[in-house]
Amino acid sequence: MLREFIDWWLSQLKAWLPDSIKARLREGLCLLYLDVKHDTVRVHARYRKQALEFGQVPLDGAVEGSHPELTAFLASLPKRPDRILVRIATGGFLQREVELPLAAEDSLNQAISFQLEQLTPFSADQVMSFSGISKRLPSEKKLLAWLVVTPTERINKALQLLEGPAPTLLAMPAEKPVQDGRLQLAYRPFGHSDGDSFRGTFLLGGLLVLLLGATIALHINNRLETREHLQQALSAIQPKASEAGALHEQISAIQRQADFLASSQRHDTSFLSLWNDLSERLEDDTWLQRIDLREQKISLQGISRNASRLIEQLEQSPYLEKVSFASSVTRDRNTDNERFNISAVVLKPQRDAS
Repeated sequence: MLREFIDWWLSQLKAWLPDSIKARLREGLCLLYLDVKHDTVRVHARYRKQALEFGQVPLDGAVEGSHPELTAFLASLPKRPDRILVRIATGGFLQREVELPLAAEDSLNQAISFQLEQLTPFSADQVMSFSGISKRLPSEKKLLAWLVVTPTERINKALQLLEGPAPTLLAMPAEKPVQDGRLQLAYRPFGHSDGDSFRGTFLLGGLLVLLLGATIALHINNRLETREHLQQALSAIQPKASEAGALHEQISAIQRQADFLASSQRHDTSFLSLWNDLSERLEDDTWLQRIDLREQKISLQGISRNASRLIEQLEQSPYLEKVSFASSVTRDRNTDNERFNISAVVLKPQRDAS
């Protein structure tokens, strides 16, 4: 709790700093980048505008100490990394737009977590999820939220390449990834604090004394605004018990679908492998809007510029057979694309004889 408060406090202080001082502080940081792709991770660093390149490392079989060259590279850096930036390439995460009742605004993460297995082919323990509000529609009594999920398996494998205990996630992304099409997660190395840099500590210490009163006032003001917002929200929710009841019924319906994971886990097929195969096989002009997997049958619904070629593409997948259209292809009037519904049977993967 104290660490979280200090991190929040320092973030508020930094927001008051001029851009020139922020740039000087960032120059003094040693940044270690882990650019995670499908089965490799590119390791490189930056310190005081100097790029330090190591190269590609395979993710398969990644364990601490398995790459002595990487260990030597980390030891050769000008200083211990202040930040570890894990950047996940397109195809390594999934984005969704979610429509929720307006009453779910104050418990957004909880409301979305109930629908996670319905919106994505993953369960909550398989992924890291991030969400936020895209748009409020008070007149329609609903809101639009964005959801980004990424499997934890590859992130953990990438972090296992580094020596020492697991680093600490600094903060969840406040916005959905748009820059360079990559999802970036910032970690602090275990046992490391922003005060490890003497110059940074000295500068922040002086600014701390000058801005202490302003920061406390800002914190109190934020608390008061939050309290007022919660009171207004409570007043708006109380006369809408019927809406709350409807939301509870929706949540109950979603919970009844919890047997999805139990059923899925009885099969040998890796959902991560299946999802990676679909991501690589489908072209950029095809968007999946819904994936349903029951027993060994999968249903893919979405839109495409040329839906007729999808059957051929999916028949080449080593994970699918009996691929066919479950219903007729229709024209989407808004995008002029073709709306499709494809069904297939999920195959069990062949075991390696060795």
